[in-house]
Amino acid sequence: MNELKAIIEDAFENRDSISPTSAPEDVKKAVAEAIDLLNSGKARVAEKTCWRMGSSPVAKESRFIVLSPP
Repeated sequence: MNELKAIIEDAFENRDSISPTSAPEDVKKAVAEAIDLLNSGKARVAEKTCWRMGSSPVAKESRFIVLSPP
């Protein structure tokens, strides 16, 4: 799962230079596998957030998307 995540994150960082027709084969396979895992319920997309209470309204400190098994 970590290798799949790394391939997809790297492709996302380089999204300006790739397209569906020019994407490397490993990226295409990783995206297809991720979709299969999501569709089968073997993986899910989750948003991890960290909230901090202070003198001001609640502030979101960090946010990212992860692929994780259920």
